Amino acid sequence: MLEEAECIDESVLTPDQLVDLRIIVSQLKLKIVKWHKLQMQNRDPGFYLPLNAILFLLPVWGPEKSVLDAASLVECSHPGVAEMPVSERLMALLSRLQTFPKLLQSGQENLTSPVQILVDTAQKTCSSFRSFLEEDLLVLCRALVSANSSTDLRNNYRPILDEITFASGVAAKCIEKYEAFIRDELFPKASSSSGIGKEVYESILKYDHFIESSDELLALGEQHFREVKSELQSLAKQIDPRKTWQEITKCVIRPKHPQASELLSAYMAEIQRAREHMISKGLVSQFPCEEKVLGFNTPKFLVPFTPFGDFLNPSPFAGMGCERSSSEQQPSIADVRHVGHLMLHSVEAMKLPKEEEEELLSAQDYTWISVIAPHETYPGHHMQALLAQCHPRVLRKCYESILFYEGWGLYTEELAYETGFFEKDQHISEDTDESKEIIPASEFAKLARLTQLRLRLWRAARIILDVKLNTGQLSFEGCQEFLHREVMFIPSVSRGEVYIYVSRPGYASCYVTGFVMLMKLREQMRQKSVVAGEKFSLRHFHDSLLSKGCIPFKLLEVLLC
Repeated sequence: MLEEAECIDESVLTPDQLVDLRIIVSQLKLKIVKWHKLQMQNRDPGFYLPLNAILFLLPVWGPEKSVLDAASLVECSHPGVAEMPVSERLMALLSRLQTFPKLLQSGQENLTSPVQILVDTAQKTCSSFRSFLEEDLLVLCRALVSANSSTDLRNNYRPILDEITFASGVAAKCIEKYEAFIRDELFPKASSSSGIGKEVYESILKYDHFIESSDELLALGEQHFREVKSELQSLAKQIDPRKTWQEITKCVIRPKHPQASELLSAYMAEIQRAREHMISKGLVSQFPCEEKVLGFNTPKFLVPFTPFGDFLNPSPFAGMGCERSSSEQQPSIADVRHVGHLMLHSVEAMKLPKEEEEELLSAQDYTWISVIAPHETYPGHHMQALLAQCHPRVLRKCYESILFYEGWGLYTEELAYETGFFEKDQHISEDTDESKEIIPASEFAKLARLTQLRLRLWRAARIILDVKLNTGQLSFEGCQEFLHREVMFIPSVSRGEVYIYVSRPGYASCYVTGFVMLMKLREQMRQKSVVAGEKFSLRHFHDSLLSKGCIPFKLLEVLLC
């Protein structure tokens, strides 16, 4: 396929066709590099545990209730398959379950170069996956049937539900055997060396992100880290000259957080505020009508896989034939098709000891929520996905350049600061019914800015550690120590963070790298407006970017210049 794609004459293509062709060629080259050189199929036991392949066919929240919209959540499905007939989904699910014996046997034959952290994570995944197959799968299948079928038709699904029950039992036993293989055979010979080497790492950068040099990438990360650290120190002096930014974070910011019972509501309120702010400031011109973000608590079988939860973007093809709405108008929420979902772990449901609960809640203080809301929703990833839905070219609806995607998310955090989103009076919830503490807007804005910069420092550290780990300049333990010393990570969290660098080399570098490229592009467009004697418009700049799809910056230049 690559040979055929490279034979196409670029001179006869339109700019959009040229961009799509270059995306296709680069992604094919990336696939070849990953299979023949990265070889995760030989290194990672988790490669053979297709949890997402199962979950994408199900209503992952099943019959669980949302504090906001329980009925809608029961009827919704995982983004990507919302309009797929139930019978087709169940047949696809059965087919995937039936491949487990062969799939896991392939894993046992192919895992010749296991890596310690990947082996450790895969064993934990096995335990959660097996529990899911034994306890939750059939409940979710029945919820799917109940939500999408009349009472008379439900009996028609009994035969396939029986087959799924049997197949899931077989799959669970296969996973149990695979877990024993991991424990008894892979652990003893797993390598503690986590990097992939400079040649392979740079190939991934080149074909996935159009970045040529890991040395230049590292230099960018180190420079940005120094700049943000300096800015943090300066801001800390403004807030309290007697305290460092670390002390302000620990003693002033983190203790002010929602109570466990109010956590999801606090996120959803800030998401709604981010939406209103985006509209009032005119940060984008248009977005699809009938859109919204729903929130729900993470089902128990998904809790082990993320620290706090996840954000699920609207389906790429839900917007086919959609009407568009001016951002000044309130879109209708009747017959909603353009839905993003915030999936948040319920700290209340975990029933943790008071000290552990406090640690988890303090990591999600009010300033954290204010920074995360625009990043994930308005005008962040949710808005980005909505506008991609309306692109006329099929590839742009579903292709996501991680460099642009995460760069845009980080950019929206800075945009929130620039446009005054953090300037609000913050009411602090208490365990008692006594009058609540209020942080004045001017003070909260500084605290939120400090949290925003702290999170950007972490993303800059990701470049340094992602590059150094994968090119052999730093060990796994060295990365953990850096995160603890420089970015206030606790050991239990830093292990999962470094796992990302090992399992997805090149991914973690995208946040700050994309942000820097985006800010540079914005300044170029601003200067271009000045030269032309025109007033620079943030709205026009955002519209120009998002209307092109989520593509690498090198290819954006083809369409913008």
